[in-house]
Amino acid sequence: MTTTAEDIPLAPDAAWLEERFGVGSSLPDLAALLGLIAERSAELGADDREVARAAVAALRELMCGHDAAVKESPFWRKAFWFRAE
Repeated sequence: MTTTAEDIPLAPDAAWLEERFGVGSSLPDLAALLGLIAERSAELGADDREVARAAVAALRELMCGHDAAVKESPFWRKAFWFRAE
C-alpha cells in the first residue's frame, strides 16, 4: 500500500496507524519506532551484509520490545525481510 501526503490525516487515530504500520497505540509510539531506525541508520545501511543483517535483527528486537504489535505487523515484517535479504 502506497501512502501519499494526501492520505495522511491531520490527526491519525489508532485504527489508521494500525492499518498502515501495525502500530495501533499512538503517533508517539510510531515516532519512537522511527527514531530507533534513525539511530541505527549507519549499521542498517552498511555495505557489509552481515553487519546489516545483525543490525536488522537487533532493531527488530528493540522495536518489538517497545511495541508488541510490531512482531505481527505485515508492514514491519516486510520491512525487516526486505533489508535482511
